[in-house]
Amino acid sequence: MLVNEYNRNIGRAEPFVSTADGGRGRPEEQQTYDRLFEAFRTAGIHSADISLYGGSENTTYYLSGGYNKQEAILRPISFDRSSFRFNLDQKVNDKIKVGSSNSLSRTGRNQGRAGDGPQGGILQAALHTPTYLSPYNDQGVLVGRAGFDNLTLLLDNYDVGSVSLRYIGNLYGEYQFSPSWRFRSTFSLDYNQYDEHEYWNNLLIAGSPEGLATSAIGQATTWINEQTITYRKKFAGLHTLGLLVGNTLQGSTFSLTSASGTGFATNDFKLISAAANTTSSQDWDQYNLASFFGRIDYAYDDRYLIDFSLRADGSSKFNKGYQWGYFPAVGLAWRLKKESFLENVAFLDDLKLRSSYGITGNQNGINSFASRQLWSGVNTAYQGAAGIVPEQLANQQLSWEKTAQFNIGLDAALFKNRLTFAFNYYSKYTTDGLLTEVLPGTTGFGQYLNNAAEISNKGFELTLNSVNIQKENFSWSSSLNIARNVNNIEKLAKPMNFGSRDLILFQQGSPMYSFWVYNQLYVDPATGNAVYEDVNGDGQITTDDRQILGSIWPDYFGGLSNNFSYKNFDLQTFFNFSVGNEVYNHNRFFGEAGGARDAARVIFASNLDRWQQPGDITDVPRSDGVNNNNYKDGGGRWLEDGSYLRLRTVSLGYNVSSKILERLALSKLRIYAQATNLFTWTAYTGLDPESAANGSVNQQGIDLGTPPQPRSFQLGINLTL
Repeated sequence: MLVNEYNRNIGRAEPFVSTADGGRGRPEEQQTYDRLFEAFRTAGIHSADISLYGGSENTTYYLSGGYNKQEAILRPISFDRSSFRFNLDQKVNDKIKVGSSNSLSRTGRNQGRAGDGPQGGILQAALHTPTYLSPYNDQGVLVGRAGFDNLTLLLDNYDVGSVSLRYIGNLYGEYQFSPSWRFRSTFSLDYNQYDEHEYWNNLLIAGSPEGLATSAIGQATTWINEQTITYRKKFAGLHTLGLLVGNTLQGSTFSLTSASGTGFATNDFKLISAAANTTSSQDWDQYNLASFFGRIDYAYDDRYLIDFSLRADGSSKFNKGYQWGYFPAVGLAWRLKKESFLENVAFLDDLKLRSSYGITGNQNGINSFASRQLWSGVNTAYQGAAGIVPEQLANQQLSWEKTAQFNIGLDAALFKNRLTFAFNYYSKYTTDGLLTEVLPGTTGFGQYLNNAAEISNKGFELTLNSVNIQKENFSWSSSLNIARNVNNIEKLAKPMNFGSRDLILFQQGSPMYSFWVYNQLYVDPATGNAVYEDVNGDGQITTDDRQILGSIWPDYFGGLSNNFSYKNFDLQTFFNFSVGNEVYNHNRFFGEAGGARDAARVIFASNLDRWQQPGDITDVPRSDGVNNNNYKDGGGRWLEDGSYLRLRTVSLGYNVSSKILERLALSKLRIYAQATNLFTWTAYTGLDPESAANGSVNQQGIDLGTPPQPRSFQLGINLTL
């Protein structure tokens, strides 16, 4: 009906012919196929951990092992991990102590793509294929629809996985010169080896026509060596002085070898060595970081407190002359409760005013050779001879991103600590923000890394804790936290767009991750045409009329927890909330296209609210070639309020009584049940108002084929011998 209406509105013949009964066929006679039911499942979680610890006066040890297996609610994704941990601490004599901690884990992932386009995107294949289209063609063969893989074939033939082996270890030694002076040296290592593989057979789009296999083996190694000397002493019962001096050396190396192959004789052969055509590549990356730091703190009568710190960090990611950054910080605190004018205030247990100012540096998020001119020899052969081409422009003045932060706060405890609260106001200002700027094509380069932005963040955080009831057999305590952050781009030479259809905009004077869209004002009741705001007043709707309408940043966010105990039972609940952020529902962009995308693409039921005749009042315009409400890239109609209130966790536990524990020769036994994401209250029409926040860095706030967070139920036992 909708496809015929669209074609009729644009002057084309209707592609679908009425049935013999004149089109009066009842909807229940039409077979439908529930692909979402096929894609989702009730998933299982299994977790077991055991630990053993003990020792003597001079030696302590800790052993633990664990296994965790978890299925995703979206088939066929799953995760499993086996882990082992061993810690040993040895007191050699009164002055020397050494120790080591070691953990080893093996992680396996059966991976899957959710909203990753038509090739292999599981949720998009389920959601964007109309339910009335059969998964079979006229010959009874499973086929894809609407440019997506056939979901049954996709789930049955998904072969994407990885295995990771990771070791994290730490070795330390301490020397106590005197009761006040101590030296400590540590060396830690983080080594991760992972093996990833994919095979797309010829029944799937990515593997058509003869199969595609990829494999990658990577190694990431990070080592850190740190030395510190500390001094702490109390003088005359009132003065406490602390000193710390230290340095850190860090190195990180990454290597990746990958290969791919196409053209397989049959789907039974999946190794790249069996492919008719093969390619390979190799990557290597390394950077080093050196740091020196010191801190001095002083307290008088635990009433007046001050600390000052300074650190210097040198990174190999920057050129000489710009490698080092210097970052000072100072903090002050005044415990007012100790002053004579408050000492006798009975209901006030503690009151402390604190403030701090400091500068921190950032060099994360850029490649290890970000400031250097790079040349590449990848895919540069010419007539059989190897060659090189310029790959990256140098920026010899690239330097540390710096954030200056001011904080002021107040901590208080009242009524014998039955009520406590902490309030903190902060103001952050980032300069020399590291951003990738787009370059004109005439330069021969697509982008350029530069210290291109200044960004501010201001806000507050408030936490309230209360003991509401405290009886012998019953207690009830609560905790409420609420926060607000205001983000703004203070300086940016020119706007930058990211995300699908350039929906995300970075622009001076606006928050990061603002939505850049057309503002649909209304649908003309006389014509059914969508009326958009003509921002520049030129009488036409062009990209110049796109504007910022909201961002990913909420006005307020926080949570509320309650803890109850009755005899041996305990109950905890936690709600969290977000108010005022926007989410772009990209699924609606495709699903509310009327019949303009033909009958092979999902059509949401909200299309039934479209304008059909003069006088209709609706926000869904007439489906035709003029409106193309469906194709108006960045239409603000799909920008939705992402506010929500979610019952995040509920946990009920029972601690077995001491009499029973004695019979079982146990020191503790707790049985518990826990549920997460039980209920969500939101006006957002998509699957999950939070899911879009977990996308890639430049796609935040855009919901396209993003699976929801699962609702889970867990039963468990904590047992201590």
